[in-house]
Amino acid sequence: MQILLNFIDSMEDEDFRQKIQEGFFKELEPFIGLIPEDYKSEIKKTKFSKIRKLLEKEVPTKAKIIAELKRWQFLEKEFERFKKKI
Repeated sequence: MQILLNFIDSMEDEDFRQKIQEGFFKELEPFIGLIPEDYKSEIKKTKFSKIRKLLEKEVPTKAKIIAELKRWQFLEKEFERFKKKI
């Protein structure tokens, strides 16, 4: 999870805005095969509320962008679809 948080934090705000509007988790789909099985099972168990809290705590500027764009619900639905694909 820390790797993903670092990646998000390193993104330029405008790039991040675009990814959030287009669908952030869709970009991760090509890499599903590279995710170790134990990580996949952890991802499947993870609730979006935990991800949201982590984003708000660890990368507050990006969490603010998500809130400004009103994309929290969209990201939650997208995350649930992503979990089904892994």
